[in-house]
Amino acid sequence: MSASGSVVDALAQVLEAADAALAGKVERGFQLPGALSSGQFPHLFLTGAGTTPLEDVEVLAHLQERVTFTISAILYTQGGTQEETLLLADALRAAIRADRTLGGVVTTSHVSDLTLEENPDHPIRAVELVVLALQEP
Repeated sequence: MSASGSVVDALAQVLEAADAALAGKVERGFQLPGALSSGQFPHLFLTGAGTTPLEDVEVLAHLQERVTFTISAILYTQGGTQEETLLLADALRAAIRADRTLGGVVTTSHVSDLTLEENPDHPIRAVELVVLALQEP
């Protein structure tokens, strides 16, 4: 498996364990929320973060590399309150804080950005958490 694939899989395990409501509802890739049935909410997709490269490599002395992975975790919720959605996002952030090495796959990781998107005409909310993970030699 690729290095970035290993990091995404490790992140998926950490985030799925963050809340029982996400059991079996964390996956790599992306779908529009309209493709999900009501029983599939909340749902979390892990993908590259926009135009940011998934991997950013810095060459160190002795040709060693420091690699930064940027992963976008997009949480979709349906119904409920904005506060309930944000509490679930906080649980995801806390899970990363509790296991910054993502099970030993990276040196450290953190949530660098959290954005809530909602439309009053639709019952589905989206929260994007941008996760930075660093592998050092």
